[in-house]
Amino acid sequence: QQASEMSKIKKATLLIPTPKTYVKQVLNNLISTNWKPYVTTGYFFHSLLEYVLDHCAPLAFWLKVNLKMQQSIAKRIQKKNERLQKQHLS
Repeated sequence: QQASEMSKIKKATLLIPTPKTYVKQVLNNLISTNWKPYVTTGYFFHSLLEYVLDHCAPLAFWLKVNLKMQQSIAKRIQKKNERLQKQHLS
């Protein structure tokens, strides 16, 4: 993700760069890829996060974390749709 009006993220962080910073690093990485040939996250701190995820816990753990995150997102979307539907019916 990038900090932008479209993403509704107002402030850039190490893991969420501005669009300008992200594009600059992606273009630089296209020229010189990381230790994985032809594969790049495009952004240094995303690469660092990928390394940590690959080396600091078993895959099953990260899959469980990701599943819970996806379920949380789906639940929020469902609540929002229900709220919008109630407003539409009113």
